[in-house]
Amino acid sequence: MTRQEMLDYATKNWGLENEYTIALFVKDYYGDSDEQMAAFIEIVERLLTQS
Repeated sequence: MTRQEMLDYATKNWGLENEYTIALFVKDYYGDSDEQMAAFIEIVERLLTQS
């Protein structure tokens, strides 16, 4: 699963309300890696722009 696919999945299934769940989902795919941090930052940015 690519980072974009993961972000789309998170958006579709959780509406990005639950960042803790999304963070765990990202961690499951990427572990403690740069990709994981980049995806998490992108999710947080989406959360900030939605509110």
